[in-house]
Amino acid sequence: MDIRKIILTILVFGLIGGAVFMTVEMSTLGADVEKVASEEFSLKEENRQLKSMLVEGSSLSSLEKNAEGLGYLRPEYTLYISGKEALTAKLP
Repeated sequence: MDIRKIILTILVFGLIGGAVFMTVEMSTLGADVEKVASEEFSLKEENRQLKSMLVEGSSLSSLEKNAEGLGYLRPEYTLYISGKEALTAKLP
């Protein structure tokens, strides 16, 4: 009977220790999940900002400003070629 009590006591303490260990592991995993969720939110926000910058940077008004800064100028007049002149313009 004495050995049964010892085995039962060891088993109870083992189960209690296992429960404490699992509780600590679960709280550690919860903290990790929270950290990953925070990082995910941060990356989504950065992605949204980058998409906004891309749309803004590829807009026609922005491209026009960049072209002027690079030395491109608007033509003073536009020459349209039609008919026989168009064929002549294509030939070498």
